[in-house]
Amino acid sequence: MFGFSNSRTDRVYSHFFASMAYNIHILGDYMSGNTVMTGLYDFDKLVGQIVTELRRLDNKNSKQLIKGITAINKQNISTTQKADELMLYLKQNTPQFLQKARGGELKRRLV
Repeated sequence: MFGFSNSRTDRVYSHFFASMAYNIHILGDYMSGNTVMTGLYDFDKLVGQIVTELRRLDNKNSKQLIKGITAINKQNISTTQKADELMLYLKQNTPQFLQKARGGELKRRLV
Protein backbone atom coordinates (compact mmCIF):
# COMPACT_ATOMS: atom_id res chain seq x y z
CA MET A 1 0.00 0.00 0.00
CA PHE A 2 1.34 3.42 -1.00
CA GLY A 3 4.66 1.72 -1.76
CA PHE A 4 5.41 1.25 1.93
CA SER A 5 7.73 -1.55 2.91
CA ASN A 6 7.20 -4.00 5.73
CA SER A 7 9.36 -2.04 8.17
CA ARG A 8 7.93 -1.06 11.54
CA THR A 9 7.57 2.61 10.61
CA ASP A 10 5.97 1.86 7.26
CA ARG A 11 3.52 -0.52 8.95
CA VAL A 12 2.49 2.36 11.23
CA TYR A 13 1.89 4.57 8.18
CA SER A 14 -0.04 1.84 6.32
CA HIS A 15 -2.20 1.15 9.36
CA PHE A 16 -2.91 4.86 9.82
CA PHE A 17 -4.03 5.43 6.23
CA ALA A 18 -6.11 2.24 6.03
CA SER A 19 -7.78 2.92 9.37
CA MET A 20 -8.48 6.56 8.59
CA ALA A 21 -9.89 5.68 5.16
CA TYR A 22 -12.29 3.27 6.83
CA ASN A 23 -13.22 5.71 9.62
CA ILE A 24 -13.77 8.60 7.22
CA HIS A 25 -15.92 6.37 5.02
CA ILE A 26 -18.12 5.57 8.04
CA LEU A 27 -18.21 9.27 8.97
CA GLY A 28 -19.56 9.95 5.48
CA ASP A 29 -22.43 7.59 6.19
CA TYR A 30 -23.53 9.94 8.99
CA MET A 31 -23.51 13.04 6.79
CA SER A 32 -26.63 14.90 5.67
CA GLY A 33 -26.67 13.28 2.23
CA ASN A 34 -27.40 9.87 3.74
CA THR A 35 -31.00 9.15 4.61
CA VAL A 36 -30.55 5.61 5.96
CA MET A 37 -29.03 5.89 9.43
CA THR A 38 -29.66 2.37 10.72
CA GLY A 39 -26.94 -0.11 11.48
CA LEU A 40 -24.16 2.46 11.73
CA TYR A 41 -21.21 2.21 14.10
CA ASP A 42 -21.74 4.35 17.21
CA PHE A 43 -20.80 7.95 16.39
CA ASP A 44 -18.92 8.66 19.63
CA LYS A 45 -16.90 5.47 19.20
CA LEU A 46 -16.12 6.46 15.62
CA VAL A 47 -14.84 9.85 16.76
CA GLY A 48 -12.81 8.04 19.41
CA GLN A 49 -11.26 5.80 16.75
CA ILE A 50 -10.28 8.82 14.65
CA VAL A 51 -8.70 10.49 17.68
CA THR A 52 -6.86 7.28 18.62
CA GLU A 53 -5.38 6.90 15.14
CA LEU A 54 -4.23 10.53 15.06
CA ARG A 55 -2.54 10.10 18.45
CA ARG A 56 -0.87 6.86 17.36
CA LEU A 57 0.61 8.58 14.35
CA ASP A 58 1.88 11.62 16.24
CA ASN A 59 0.72 12.26 19.77
CA LYS A 60 2.34 15.69 20.07
CA ASN A 61 1.34 17.24 16.75
CA SER A 62 -2.18 15.81 16.83
CA LYS A 63 -3.22 17.73 19.96
CA GLN A 64 -4.57 20.81 18.15
CA LEU A 65 -6.41 18.72 15.56
CA ILE A 66 -7.94 16.58 18.30
CA LYS A 67 -8.98 19.68 20.23
CA GLY A 68 -11.04 20.79 17.22
CA ILE A 69 -12.54 17.32 16.75
CA THR A 70 -13.54 17.23 20.42
CA ALA A 71 -15.09 20.69 20.24
CA ILE A 72 -17.24 19.65 17.29
CA ASN A 73 -18.30 16.42 18.98
CA LYS A 74 -19.31 18.25 22.19
CA GLN A 75 -21.66 20.63 20.38
CA ASN A 76 -25.35 20.31 21.17
CA ILE A 77 -26.37 19.61 17.55
CA SER A 78 -27.57 16.55 15.68
CA THR A 79 -25.19 13.75 14.81
CA THR A 80 -25.70 14.57 11.14
CA GLN A 81 -24.63 18.17 11.71
CA LYS A 82 -21.63 16.97 13.71
CA ALA A 83 -20.64 14.64 10.88
CA ASP A 84 -20.92 17.44 8.31
CA GLU A 85 -18.83 19.79 10.44
CA LEU A 86 -16.29 17.13 11.33
CA MET A 87 -15.78 16.11 7.70
CA LEU A 88 -15.20 19.74 6.70
CA TYR A 89 -12.85 20.26 9.64
CA LEU A 90 -10.81 17.16 8.75
CA LYS A 91 -10.60 18.19 5.09
CA GLN A 92 -9.33 21.62 6.08
CA ASN A 93 -6.90 20.62 8.84
CA THR A 94 -5.61 17.10 8.28
CA PRO A 95 -3.27 18.00 5.39
CA GLN A 96 -1.31 20.42 7.59
CA PHE A 97 -1.14 17.82 10.34
CA LEU A 98 0.19 15.19 7.94
CA GLN A 99 2.89 17.56 6.72
CA LYS A 100 4.14 18.02 10.30
CA ALA A 101 3.54 14.48 11.56
CA ARG A 102 6.59 12.73 12.92
CA GLY A 103 8.79 15.72 12.31
CA GLY A 104 7.92 15.83 8.61
CA GLU A 105 9.05 12.24 8.04
CA LEU A 106 5.66 11.12 6.75
CA LYS A 107 5.57 13.98 4.24
CA ARG A 108 9.08 13.13 3.03
CA ARG A 109 8.08 9.49 2.75
CA LEU A 110 5.06 10.30 0.59
CA VAL A 111 6.79 12.76 -1.72
